[in-house]
Amino acid sequence: KIKGEISESELALLRKGIELDGFLTHRAKLKVVDFKDNISRIQMTIYEGRNREIRRMFEKIDKEVVFLKRVAIGDLKLGGLGRGQSRYLSDNEIFYLQNL
Repeated sequence: KIKGEISESELALLRKGIELDGFLTHRAKLKVVDFKDNISRIQMTIYEGRNREIRRMFEKIDKEVVFLKRVAIGDLKLGGLGRGQSRYLSDNEIFYLQNL
C-alpha cells in the first residue's frame, strides 16, 4: 500500500526499472488493485531482492510505502500463517529455495 494515487507514467517508470545505487533494477510487474481513502493498493513482483528495494523504488518516484506484505518467494507461497507464526519447511521447499 502506498500513500496517494499513482499515475500510469509512474507505473511505467517502475515497470522498466529504477536506478538504485548506480544500477538499474530489473523490470517489475505492477498492478493497481484498489484505490480507497487516499491509499493505493498495488500488487508488485520483483526479480531481485536488494535491500529495501520496493520501498526505495517508490521513494524514487516520491511515493511513501505505508504497508508492505511479502506473499511469495519464487513459486513458494507464504499464505496460511498469522502474524508472528511460523512453520517448518518441507525438504522439497528447502531444496527449492537453495536452488533459486
